[in-house]
Formats: sequence, C-alpha cells, structure tokens
Amino acid sequence: MRMSIQVPKMSLRAGQAVYARRLSGGGRPVATPGTVAGGTQPAKIELFFGVISPAGTNTDKFIAALTGLLIEYGFRVERIKLSTLLIETIRFRDPSKTIPEEGAERISTLITEGDNLCEELDMPSAIAALGVTKIRSLRKRSDTSSTSRQESWIQNTGEERGERVAYIFDSLKRSVEVTKLREIYCDHLLIFSLDDSRARREKRMVRSFQHVHPASDAREHRQAAEELIERDNKEPGNPKYGQDSATTYPLADVFIEMKTAVRRQVRRVLRLLFDSPIYPVPTRAEYAMSVAALTTTKSAELGTKIAAAITTRSGELVATGANVHPRHQGAPRYDEGFGDLRALVVDTLRRLSNAQLIPEEKLLKNSEGSQGRGSIDRLANSLLVGELAQSRIREITEYMRPVHGEMNALLNAMLAGVQVNGGTIYVTAYPCHNCAKHLISLDMQIQYLEPYSKSRTQRMYGDDSALRISRFIGIAPRSYDRLFQPEESNRKSSEGARNPEDLTRAQPKVSAITAAGIQEREMELVKSLEDALGNHPRGRSQSSRRSRERRAHRGRFLGSRVGQPPGWRRR
Repeated sequence: MRMSIQVPKMSLRAGQAVYARRLSGGGRPVATPGTVAGGTQPAKIELFFGVISPAGTNTDKFIAALTGLLIEYGFRVERIKLSTLLIETIRFRDPSKTIPEEGAERISTLITEGDNLCEELDMPSAIAALGVTKIRSLRKRSDTSSTSRQESWIQNTGEERGERVAYIFDSLKRSVEVTKLREIYCDHLLIFSLDDSRARREKRMVRSFQHVHPASDAREHRQAAEELIERDNKEPGNPKYGQDSATTYPLADVFIEMKTAVRRQVRRVLRLLFDSPIYPVPTRAEYAMSVAALTTTKSAELGTKIAAAITTRSGELVATGANVHPRHQGAPRYDEGFGDLRALVVDTLRRLSNAQLIPEEKLLKNSEGSQGRGSIDRLANSLLVGELAQSRIREITEYMRPVHGEMNALLNAMLAGVQVNGGTIYVTAYPCHNCAKHLISLDMQIQYLEPYSKSRTQRMYGDDSALRISRFIGIAPRSYDRLFQPEESNRKSSEGARNPEDLTRAQPKVSAITAAGIQEREMELVKSLEDALGNHPRGRSQSSRRSRERRAHRGRFLGSRVGQPPGWRRR
C-alpha cells in the first residue's frame, strides 16, 4: 500500500524569518567526542552524512544500507529529506502552490522551485540551510527522550554512554551545498556519491513514469527522463542557482557503486571511519588514484591540474604524469594556444567576408574608418571574449600547449621501458579525445574522478570508450589519509592478538576541536537564511494577524525514523 505524504498548509508571508528560527530549534550546544556535556554526562557523538545522488539513482537502497549499519553502531539515525523540506517551504510561502505527487512533473517542478528559491533569496545554499535548520529542530526535540534512552542503556549494559546520533542529508545537488556543509561540520561530515549508469537510471525513471501514466507513449517517458537527467546534471541558463550534479558528484569522500553489493561497500567505509580492528586495506584503485591526485602538485598549469598513474596488468604501479608545459628559456609557455585559436577565427571570418557572408555593419563596427584586416582582427577578438566565450570553439584542445597528464605518464613509462598495454590508467579527470585514442589503442582500462566538458571521447569512440572508461569507485583521494590511518592501539591487545570488533563502543575518527564550533557555524548559516527570508518582499507584506495564524498552525517536518522502512513517513 502506497503511503501518502501529507504536508501541512503553511504560508511564509509575514513570518518567514520566524519560520526559519522555529526550524533551527534554538541554540543548544553540541557535545563532542572526548568531552563531557554539562560536566555530568558522557559525551554525545553526532555524525553527518551527505548523499550526492544523480537523478534516477535508487537512493533509498543506499540509505537503507547506511541506516541499518549505523543502527548496529548504536546510532539513532535521522534522514534529512531535502526535497520534503523544499515542499514544505514552498507551501509555507504560498499555500496555493500545487506540487504534483508523482511522475516527471513532480521532479521537474521540484527542480524549478528549488532553483527559484535559491535565486529569489540570492542564496545558492538555501536548500542545504533548510537541512541544517531541520537538524537543529530535531536536536532540540530529542532532548526530551535522550534521558530515557540513556537510562535504558545503563540498565542493559551497566555503563554510561553518550547519545549517538547520525543525520543523513538526502540529497545534495549543488557544489556550494557541499562546500557550506563542510565548512560547518568539517571532519564530522562524510559525503557519499552514488554511481549508477545513465542507462539504468533512465530505465528506472521510465518505469516510474509509466506507473503514473500507463496510457502515455513510452517514448515520451524516455524523452522526459533524458531531459530531467540533463537538467539535474547542469541546469541550463542558471549556473549560479541551478542544480549541478555533474560538478557536485566528484566532491564526495566516498564513491559507491550501486550495481554491486552496496551494504558491503558501506560496511567497509564505516570500519575505516570507526577505526575497526578489522582494517580494510586500500584497493588497487584507491592507492593508484591517491598517487595520481598527489602528482597534480607537479603541474604548473594555470587552469585545472590533471595527473595520471598507470598500473600494469598485475597491478604494479609503474608510472605517473601531470599536465606540463614545454619550456622556453627555462620558463613555461602559458596560454600561447589562444593566439592559434584567434588565428583560426580570423581565417574563418576573412573567408566569410570575402564571400560577403558577414554583414557590413559588423565589420564597420569593428573598424577604424576602413574595412580590411584590422576590422577582421578586432571582430575576432570581440567574438572570442564575447559571443564565442562559451562556445565549443573555445574548447578545442588541439591548440593547447601542455602535454596532458595521461600522455606524460605514458611517455614516462616508455622511457622506463615498461609495457603498459592491457593495464589501467587512473586519471583525476575524464580523458580528452586525443589522449583517449592512444589509451584505447593500448587496450587500457581508464578510471577517472572528475568530468571534463571539453572531451569528445564518447561521441568519437562510442562503444570502445564505454567499455574501457569508468568512474572511480572507493575512498576518494581527499579522504585517503584520514581514513587509511588506523590507530594501532585500537587493533592490538596487550597479548598481541587482534581486538574483537565492538560496534556500539567504537569511536569515529573525528576531531573534538572542529566539533566544538559546530553550533556557532550552524547558527551563522541559519542566520543567513533568516535574513534572506525576512528581507524577501513576500515576507514583509502580510499582516501580523495572518502571521499569528500561521505560527499557531505549526507544521511538523517529515523524516525517516529508526527501525522504520526507508520509505516510511509520519502521517
């Protein structure tokens, strides 16, 4: 039986700032691991998890696995469903607003409304701020029941223990949301990106849409799924406030492969986070990608620094390389490719001018009294920094001076006399089409971290690239040192044997120093949200009577509870 989600009708007319303060739940301090809250009780442990889930991914499957395992570690788990908070905020601001319950229309509406909210408040992190205010509300509400839970623990175990709470942000769609949450929670936050193929995500969305509109043509559902995935990847025409999952995805601490055993992958990550005596060593991919990421420091590139690491068929790491520049009299030759690109545009414009295909007023506008070479040159300059600034002609990589990281690694392997055909190359960014053709011809597997919009690899090499190029899976280089540093005293007993794994007493690898400022950092973001809501015209124009009515009709936020199925919601 399908459970309906009932959202209270609210208005954020006169009381938008009051609404934000009400979400935050006041200013209760956060207890930290290794300290004592109020000087009488064991420390409270709070962990925060973010999920970056591209459109069509089975997020519930992952969150069910994470929630179940966190419960085994003795945590109370709160799922912060950001789309639910967005719906409540939309209806609180405008009770007449209609949000479709299911289907492509619902997803499209939520994307549009989320973009609009961020833009109207001039706050790209507004939706993440709603999640933070929700956490503060839950934290305050849990005070009333934490004492009874603590007493129950003491009765069952005979020892005191601070409350353990985990909050899951579901799900993050903008890079600024990740940045803001990291500023607040520091190493108390662990972010997962969920990897699922586009084909599987499209198929899942089409099935969902067909369930809602069974009479519609399957091609319409497929087209709707494709359009929504593109919007989710990067909202066209709204780079500051729109969803941008493609850029947000590589910012994670951990990458989870959704088509394989999700629970096993999550258990491994938690063992590393909680410094388990059962230490999962780095995989071949994790080690090689961390080396590639470190190799980026050898690049003097003014733009993106990209590096690669190569392993043989047997897994031996044999070569690294970064994007480096040819040198002229000892100095790198930066950005000389722009001149070649400009020459290409000038040649094209001159040929169009000779064929009288360029309007005369365009040439006159860029001339100094007479048409000719000078006007063509000035028009080319004007176009390259104006109309053509974001065009694909500016993405032509053939005129760029640097030797790419992949080719640099291949050259280094060649100079060392190492056979790399059939091996694997780990690259910090998706390979360009020039590098890809050499890697594919060597029958190499390619794993990458970040997207690279200038690449035409998939379009040019199709199935060959699809079979050989894949996203990196595992612990990201940004978290490699943090997670793969076991505390030996936790693993080894005084007799020299490995300690048993005790999940409910395991302590996470978090810093008490960063935890101490969580409350203050949360308040800064909440205050920014309050100010944005309070200063918005919709928040100032309504009567105080209407505001009191809405405050009296306080709504409850929705969220998953421990021990309930992932899709459960409070009625």
